Parts: sequence; structure tokens; C-alpha cells
Amino acid sequence: VAQVGASLSTPRTMAVTVNALPATPSAIVGTTTLTQSTTGNAFSVTNVAGVTYAWTYSGTGGTINSGTTSAITLDLSGSATSGTLSVTATNGCGTSSASTASITVTPTATTPQPGAFTTSSASVCQGQQGVVYTVPNVSGTSYTWTYSGADVIINGTTNTVTVDFGMAATDGNLSVTANNGSGASTPRTMTVTVNPTAMQPVTITGPATVSAGQTSMVYFVANQVGVTFTWTYTGVGGSITSGQGTNIITIDFTNAATTGNLKVTATGATCGASLPTNKTITVLPPLGVDDAEGISYSLSVYPNPATTFATIEMKIKDAGLIDLGVYDMLGHEVKVLLKNEMLLSDTYTFSIDDLAYGVYLVRAKSGEETKVVKLIKH
Repeated sequence: VAQVGASLSTPRTMAVTVNALPATPSAIVGTTTLTQSTTGNAFSVTNVAGVTYAWTYSGTGGTINSGTTSAITLDLSGSATSGTLSVTATNGCGTSSASTASITVTPTATTPQPGAFTTSSASVCQGQQGVVYTVPNVSGTSYTWTYSGADVIINGTTNTVTVDFGMAATDGNLSVTANNGSGASTPRTMTVTVNPTAMQPVTITGPATVSAGQTSMVYFVANQVGVTFTWTYTGVGGSITSGQGTNIITIDFTNAATTGNLKVTATGATCGASLPTNKTITVLPPLGVDDAEGISYSLSVYPNPATTFATIEMKIKDAGLIDLGVYDMLGHEVKVLLKNEMLLSDTYTFSIDDLAYGVYLVRAKSGEETKVVKLIKH
């Protein structure tokens, strides 16, 4: 108003609006126990017109989305930690005090690792069937089994399985994981050693007919690595004079020797003996004087050991067609000397330059009669 003398003017007026500071936001609404590696965890406060909101999270690994409104989402990393979620409201007069909520973050839900094996075999044999492996059972849990080696079949999907190891099975790791609906567990693993199993020898090579009194008769089977061979003869007067334990032997037959069966089994270091392989040897009466002058079965090789050439000396009573060859210790023919041909003299000289150093067998067959002698190249 204005005053002149005793008179007052009409007053001039204006309206003034006084704004209040924003109130503390309402209680935060949302789930306060969360799991690592989760996204879209929703939180909100009651919306108030004319204010903006600022959200913060004190834990690590938390990301706030849409952080200036009354509703946000919180994403948690795989390493997120617990913390406090806070929100303030701001208008033209200032910022409110914070509304807070404590957030508890738990590790990612996973299925516990299966317990230690209660039934197992760390060392098995090729060909072994139905080997049992067991871990403790947990209700509501499924199990998955795997094997890293070759030629193995796993039977079953529970906490107990049987494993069939084939004849070509190899070492490997047997693993089992558990799943209770929260994801696969860390595997429980054990190493399995698969030991070789000796194979039954296929064929015994050597003469099926001998005469009493003959000596140094050679018999052999295909060799197997890491295997011991056991030979027996059921007849009387047949003595294994060399090679027991190996795949090649020599037998001496006395003048009183009788017909019998030659048997061989193969035994591995760990996995036992194979089935036996048999060969019937017919022992004829001793040779007479006339026979001794020109018998079949008279076979020798010299020099022995040999370096570049070897000579076979063979006396045959009745001339006829003959097969003559050199074999390796696995029974493979590595050199054909005569094939259904006549032996024109008592000796046959041949080169061994093309043969590797080692032990070989010279085999002669005429009709039903066979003779085998050992040849060493050095």
C-alpha cells in the first residue's frame, strides 16, 4: 500500500506458492532374496507426480534398469554380492531421504556333486562284462554316465550301472553327473585301467604225424604281446625241450612215444588264461634202417644263424611235389621257395637279404608230412 498524508492507497497483492520437499519414497516392494546370474528382478515404490527417482545398489555385480522411475528391474551377475537397494525422490525443492531394502544374494542353484563311488573297479579286463559302478542315491535326482575310452557299453541311468568292456576296450575315465532340476552337477570321475585279455590261439602249426625217436620237432602259434604260452602234451614220451612260455616250442619224441594231444593256452599278466587250442599228434613206430636212409621229415638249415644266404638240406624217401617256405613268428609266409614243385636235389640255397633280423621258421610239406625248423637271421 502507499500513504499520502493521512490517506492510504488501495493495496497491490500477489499470491505466493510454497512447495514442500519431496517425501521419503514408500517402502520398496520386491523379492529381497535373489540368486546370482538372474535378471529382471522387479522392485517399485508408490509413484508420486512431479518427482523423479534415483535408485542405487551397494552390492557388486548389480545393474539397475530404468533407474529414474518409481519401478525398476535389477540384474545380478554370476558373482553378484548382497547389498542395500536405495531410492530417493527429487523435485524442484530438493531430494528426499532414502527408502532402503536389504537384498540377500545366494549362489547359483546347482545340483550337488554325486558322492564317492561305493562300488567300483579301477582295473578291469578286455571282454569283462557286467562290472558294477555305484554312487550314493539321492531322492529326486537323475544320473548321467559317460566313459571316455573306446568299446564300452554302459547299462542303466540310475545311481547304479553295469559296464560291459569289449575286447577292444581302452583305458578311460568313467564320469557320472547328477541333476535334481537345478542343472547338472560337477561330475564324479574315476580312472579305469583296461588290461589286455589273452586271445585263444587260433591254430598250432607243426607236423601232425611224427615217428617215435624224432627230435627237435617245431610247433608254434601266432604271437601275442604281453602273453605267456603254456604247452602240454598228453602222450607218453613227448618232451617239450625248449620254448615253454613262448609261442614256439620244440618237442623230442622217445622211441616209446605214443600218440597224444598238444595243447597250448595263452595267459595275460592280469586277466587269466584263454581257452586251450589242441592239435592231435600221431606217433608212428620208429623208422627202420631203410627208412633212415631216405626218410621224409629229414630237414635242416645251415648256416644257422645266417646272414645273407641259407641252405636247406632235405632228404625225401619218395620223390614228390613239395611246398617249401619261410614264415615269421606270427605264422605269416614271408618267402615262398617252392610251391607244389619237385625238389631236384637234397639241398636248396636261397637269399635272406630281404628278411629283417630275427627268428623265422622254415616249413616243408610233402603230401601229409610236414617238417618245421627254426632259422635265425643276424
